[in-house]
Amino acid sequence: MKYEARIFTKEAIDPQKWDDFIHHSSQGCLYVQYWYMELVSPEWKAVIVSDEKGWVAVMPLNMLRKKGFTFSVQPILSQYWGIYYNADDFGGNYEKYSFIRSLTTEILKVLPRSDYFQYSFAPEWEYALPFYWKNYSLHFRYTYWLDLCPQEEVLWKKMDSPLQRQIKKALKSELRVEKSNDTGILISLLSKNVSGGKDLIGTSNKKEVLEILKKIAEKLIEKQCGFLYITKDTQQNILSAGLYGYYQKKCIYLAGALEPESANSGAMALMMWTAVRESANQHYSVFDFEGSMIENVERFFRKFGAYPVVYPEIIYNNLPFYIRWITKLKS
Repeated sequence: MKYEARIFTKEAIDPQKWDDFIHHSSQGCLYVQYWYMELVSPEWKAVIVSDEKGWVAVMPLNMLRKKGFTFSVQPILSQYWGIYYNADDFGGNYEKYSFIRSLTTEILKVLPRSDYFQYSFAPEWEYALPFYWKNYSLHFRYTYWLDLCPQEEVLWKKMDSPLQRQIKKALKSELRVEKSNDTGILISLLSKNVSGGKDLIGTSNKKEVLEILKKIAEKLIEKQCGFLYITKDTQQNILSAGLYGYYQKKCIYLAGALEPESANSGAMALMMWTAVRESANQHYSVFDFEGSMIENVERFFRKFGAYPVVYPEIIYNNLPFYIRWITKLKS
């Protein structure tokens, strides 16, 4: 089978055709929906691999130019990008991985030159060796997933007992979780946390990121593929807020924040448990906590009975030595 890889600007790509392709890919996810990528990477482009029947694989790219260097990197607020294919009818593993190797080889031939390349691939992507053979370095990151198939009482029993006590405490205090369309609530709480020195965003340009996150939240609610939860006390004070997105059979926790003075209220635990219950009731199969590699956050997610899921991060660093040295000092 002969494949041809070409680079296209986003303007040359039909949004519906792109989203349909992603939808039928086993690696497909919310972060590479056409509208989502427009928000996080306004000038995105893509490598598209085709054969005589049509598209075979796609790889979105986020290209930046800074201080004379070119970067091809994962955009903000996106957990996975990488390569997506929608073939699944293979005679066996040899045919499957030969297919992935072939399309990856074609993509590598046309990738734009960059001084620094960094993308995380979806957990369902399982064959990164073609990058390794071309001197890219392979790294691994972790997210946390919770299987939503068990009954609610089983999900409850699988949680850590101190977390259960937090939720019971919140219920005893008559805290209430409800949906809201006011995305400014989440942004306000996140801004308050950032001002207090708690970095929930992970970038220096926090104002811009919060603006983009607000647009994502508004679009999710508009498209009815996500929701915003808020937790209130009996005086109607807002103690926590969380943004969740749906994609196919998965519910994804995208962002959240807690009122700093309510750290011991159980508001965040109650909100997350409500989101888990709601997702299970809506027959979603997986709750994706979207990370985290941060020790305290990882521990909180693990308390819900979630399990670690590995996904690859692929890096190629061709920056001059002195730039690498300065970057290492700042990190």
